[in-house]
Amino acid sequence: MSLSIIILAAGQGKRMRSDKPKVLNLLAGKPLLTHVYETAMKIEHREIYIVYGCGGEQVKNTLKNSQVCWIEQEEQLGTGHAVQQVLPNIPKSDHILILYGDVPLISEVSLAKLIEAATNTGLSLLTAYFDEPHGYGRIVRDDNDNIIAIVEEKDATIEQQNICEVNAGFMVISAEILNQWIDFLKNKNKQNEYYLTDMVEIAVKNNIRVSPILAESAIEVQGVNTRSQLSEAERYYQIMQAHHLMDKGVGIADPSRFDLRGSLEIGLDNEIDVNVVMEGKLKLGNNNTIAPNCVIKDTIIGNNVRIFANSVIENSIIGNDCHIGPFARIRPDSVLEDHVHIGNFVEIKKSTLC
Repeated sequence: MSLSIIILAAGQGKRMRSDKPKVLNLLAGKPLLTHVYETAMKIEHREIYIVYGCGGEQVKNTLKNSQVCWIEQEEQLGTGHAVQQVLPNIPKSDHILILYGDVPLISEVSLAKLIEAATNTGLSLLTAYFDEPHGYGRIVRDDNDNIIAIVEEKDATIEQQNICEVNAGFMVISAEILNQWIDFLKNKNKQNEYYLTDMVEIAVKNNIRVSPILAESAIEVQGVNTRSQLSEAERYYQIMQAHHLMDKGVGIADPSRFDLRGSLEIGLDNEIDVNVVMEGKLKLGNNNTIAPNCVIKDTIIGNNVRIFANSVIENSIIGNDCHIGPFARIRPDSVLEDHVHIGNFVEIKKSTLC
């Protein structure tokens, strides 16, 4: 299957109460859009298209060195209209995967299942179950449990609003089918927008079966529309990272009080206490201990190092058997050779200690 990927990232995100586009808000130190792009890059594809609108140049600069085809949506007239802007660039022999720049936790596993499901029918849809599905389009099924429509909440009846299965927004659709039906989309709804989700009802009318795939978890399909939702996504993401590290043998005192905002290469028998923040590109050897409330950024640490509470280390190299802190600050371009001890309230910068 030849696959094109479209990432919709044109929205302003008024509920974030921010001047910058919603997809540029940070999760674990990276823009939401970057998370989605990195997941997309793990999937075999022909081309990735990103539809941008609000804050256009800011959005493009976020991924300026990436393998992306940028498509501008000058007017934000809905998801269907956004996809329509891209269609002339996509071969009709392709399938199209639709992603969202404000849904950063979507997993490669769920997307792989979604792509596979579209192989036979030409249209697959990702769904999820929420106990409180406020804000999501509801999945409407017939008596044979087939999906027959997606109803946006603002257009749903009271009965439909009680449905707990929701549209996660992600779909894979044949470009040939999409080209045939895209002009059938209407904006006769309370938002006056062209909903891509109306493709489901059009498919049913044309006797095309919609293949549903249940997401691996509900949290991975939750959009980030508010600061509160962003903080929830951040904590979930950090806990996932903590458990991944623990599976590799790292001791983490409390996964709910650990933050990794970058990449970490780490050896064996390392212990990390609470409220430790690790940023940028880091490398730790074996048998190190990091006490509470430390911040470590862009640093290489050797073996048998003890970092005591409330210490800050940035862009430095720490040799073997060193002791740092408590309340020490190692500023950029510092090198501690083996067996160096930095005591309470000591600060160094651009120095080599041996």
